[in-house]
Amino acid sequence: MTLVLSHSILCRAEPWQIFSIIARPEEWPALFEPCLAVDVLQRAEGVERIAVTASVNGQPHTWQSRRLVDHAALRIDAEMTAPFALVAEMHTKWRIYGVGKRTSLLVLEHDCELVPSVKGLVTGVETPAEAHIWVKTAIDTNSTIELENIRHHAERLSVPKRDGSGPYGSTHTAICEAPAHLVFPFISQPSHWPRIFKACLAVETLPSNDEWQLVRVHADQDGGIASWTTRRKVDADALIVDYQLVEPMPFTAAMSGRWRIVPIDQNRCLLAVDRSWSVADPVAPLREDITNVEEAAAFVARFVGTNARHEMEVITAIANDHAAAPLFVETSIDLPVSADEIYLALANAAAWPDFAPHCRSLKVSFDDGVYQEMRFEIETPSGARETFRSFRVCDRINRRISFVQIEPPQTLEHHHGLWSVETTPTGSRVTCRHFVTPKRAALAEYTGRFTQSEQDEALRQMIETNGRVIIDACAAHIRASLKEPAA
Repeated sequence: MTLVLSHSILCRAEPWQIFSIIARPEEWPALFEPCLAVDVLQRAEGVERIAVTASVNGQPHTWQSRRLVDHAALRIDAEMTAPFALVAEMHTKWRIYGVGKRTSLLVLEHDCELVPSVKGLVTGVETPAEAHIWVKTAIDTNSTIELENIRHHAERLSVPKRDGSGPYGSTHTAICEAPAHLVFPFISQPSHWPRIFKACLAVETLPSNDEWQLVRVHADQDGGIASWTTRRKVDADALIVDYQLVEPMPFTAAMSGRWRIVPIDQNRCLLAVDRSWSVADPVAPLREDITNVEEAAAFVARFVGTNARHEMEVITAIANDHAAAPLFVETSIDLPVSADEIYLALANAAAWPDFAPHCRSLKVSFDDGVYQEMRFEIETPSGARETFRSFRVCDRINRRISFVQIEPPQTLEHHHGLWSVETTPTGSRVTCRHFVTPKRAALAEYTGRFTQSEQDEALRQMIETNGRVIIDACAAHIRASLKEPAA
């Protein structure tokens, strides 16, 4: 069984500062919480062999690795020559990418092959599925802690506190499993934005010249409509878009930044955006709850951060699926129930007919706790019945369920996607992303709509409605089981 994992973290430090930490394994026990001991067995001309003892899922384990340390390229490739329990082979890559001024992205990747026979090697692990979860949990946990440790030590100079109007800044990054040339249009062509970003209501392209684009953006800003005009310079060769807000967004005096795509290899790239801004002083009387510079600064930072994260998630999701469907649909719902409870309700599809009003029947043909195959029939809001067959992969650790409809409904050529559940201060947020390829003739007959834009809107509404129905039904079922009245 193969396991491929990638973890990354953004550090306010130069690439060489980060590399100096990962290139000196003898110092790891003092820096990395999971690391208990390191013995450098051999080191010569960029090649070293090390023995590492670390806490793995709460127990000490020892392994040996051969590392190729490239000081010029600031990269390390490692191979376990004597792996720890349950692992047959493991290859590890450390990569560092400069992103903006004094900011770097550190990426740690693992490619692991598990042993074919796992019984008796680790207490409580008896099956390949349990071994998969055990190793994945170990890598996820240790990688997350180690990356945080590295960031802490690399950021030797604390970020200065900002008071008053600024300046302020942020950097957001994401790794796309797609070639750079396929990702660049999402940032270079604003016409894409209303179709894929929920907060973007409309985009107007104003008279421009060969050097600069002039674009007016209308967006949902915390329940209100905000507009601003941005001047953008697109460098397609360098895969960079620089921008300045000619007309600032509410509560800001100025804002500028840079989008960039950094190719990692032929099939992957780094997407990054830097933003810097200052807050207007005095504060315009636009909202009753924002009366001073500090409140305005917090509002702008929250708006920029929330939108940036969503932009990264959506572009990454679509780019990662570049070979598939032309229509992308995303639904997010906040719920007053715990993330673990709602994940379990979504994962237990066999129980849906008991409480989901649109689910008429559901037959599970296979379910081992990770992989599921099922056939179910739903009733659409129009009263029509649809039957389809799905295959799902459940990741309880990360509360994610990926799915593909092996036999989609009659209106679709392909349909697959991902459920994800995250914890929020008030409970949980469920997000479902769908990638669909419509059958145009069947969709026209089914909806009575004949233009592509009308069909896409009808299909988007149907998918969002079905997603909300099952999410709301799961939440209501959880509240009922806890004997709490539904809201």
